[in-house]
Amino acid sequence: MPPNVKRKGKEFMLKLLQHWTCALQELEEESSAYAIAANQTMAMINRLQEEKAAMQMEALQYQRMMEE
Repeated sequence: MPPNVKRKGKEFMLKLLQHWTCALQELEEESSAYAIAANQTMAMINRLQEEKAAMQMEALQYQRMMEE
């Protein structure tokens, strides 16, 4: 095989590898961003559930006070 064909083949493979490496890095960054968003959403849901439970307990206490 002529040297220039080998060189062009290597250059092509190197560019292809760089392209795939860049694409993989972008996918990993997106995956990380989605994981962070999911964790933040779950934290918010947990906080809201705790607030709801506290409000329900407070409402029950007021209801009992009103019944007395």
